[in-house]
Parts: sequence; C-alpha cells; structure tokens
Amino acid sequence: MIRAVIFDLDGTLVDAFAGHLWAYDEAAKKLNMPKMTRKVFSKYYGQSGTEIIRQFLKKPFVDKTVEELARVKREFFSSGGSTFVVALPSVVDFISELEKRKIPMAVASSARKVEIEMMLQKIGVRNKIQEIVSADDIKNSKPHPEIFLKAAEKLNVAPKDCVVFEDSPWGVMAAKAAGMKCIAVATGTTSKKDLKKLAPDIVLGSLEELLPPKLDKILISL
Repeated sequence: MIRAVIFDLDGTLVDAFAGHLWAYDEAAKKLNMPKMTRKVFSKYYGQSGTEIIRQFLKKPFVDKTVEELARVKREFFSSGGSTFVVALPSVVDFISELEKRKIPMAVASSARKVEIEMMLQKIGVRNKIQEIVSADDIKNSKPHPEIFLKAAEKLNVAPKDCVVFEDSPWGVMAAKAAGMKCIAVATGTTSKKDLKKLAPDIVLGSLEELLPPKLDKILISL
C-alpha cells in the first residue's frame, strides 16, 4: 500500500510552460544569444534548465555561457514568470483528497526552490506539501533517481512505499530507477502513447481520473 506521494511540479501540478519559454526568450535577447525553440524546449522539458540549454545550444557554447543564460533566465522567471503559472485540472482537489487521508506529500522538481515555492503558493497548495526537493538539493538531474530518493528520505518513507506522479519521460525513468511506483500523467508535453512506452504503473489523461472513489482503490492496489 502507498504511504507517501511525490509529485513532479511543472506539467504535473502546474502549467508554467509559457512562462519558462518567455523567460528563456527574454534572457536570450538580453545576452544576444539564440532564442529557445518551442520544439527543443518541449523535447527536453522536465530536465534541469541548465541541461535544456546545453541540449539547445550544443557547441561551440561553453559551460560558462550555458550557466550565464540559465542564471539570467531564472531571474526573468522569478520576476515575471508567475503571471503565466496556472494549476492543471483537478490538481487542488486531488491534493486536498490526499490531505484528508493524511498521506504525506512532497514535490521533487528540477526547478529552483524559490521557483517551486512561488508556483505552489500561486495555486494555493504550499501549506499541504510537507517536503520540497529542488535542483538546489541534488547533483544529478532526472532521469537519475537522486531527486526522488531524497524526497523519500525527507518523508521518512521507503522508496517502495512511494508513488511518483510525473508527466515527462525523464521523470518516469527516474521514478522507476528509484524503485518507486509511477503514475504518468499526460498533462505536460508528452502524449499518453509515448508515456506508455516507458511502462509506468498507470497512465492518466489528468489527475481528475483519480478523484474519489477511484483514489482509494488505486492507493491500495499499487
């Protein structure tokens, strides 16, 4: 039986895609660098910002340039990105149902902690989330399992007793590598068809599909 829930954030609980892309564009203009394309951003969405930029720029850009663009992008997102952030369908209700059942929850995201705090506050669920693990806390980004293992450790729950909700291929792979159950939700940039190829335990169109009475059955069956 599941004893704890770990959520990815962007694409799983919130939609901040437009805000991140806007911040990349503003940072690129400021630094006179190539704009991030929607196609590339969609492909690598779910990895750390630095890794997304590295995949986009390729050579001849050096790590120092990548880090500078990532830093300026974070500044733009922190100052103006919240205006783009919205809760995904049924997220607030779903988290409230877990809270009623006294199931501890964590958010494990490749975003910086200040960004995670801002987005959770924006959708009104920060006080319901017990733990946060961010890019500030890890050395290895998804698909490495480090971020989920740290979340389980902070919740004081064994990995096998945790379920991860994820929208990206990188996150699904990380959850499986951590030895956790995984429910993939096609509310990000990856289709249900492509998520199924990664063999998560369950694939949903949205969290609305798990609202009661289905929620209790799923938590017991996993």
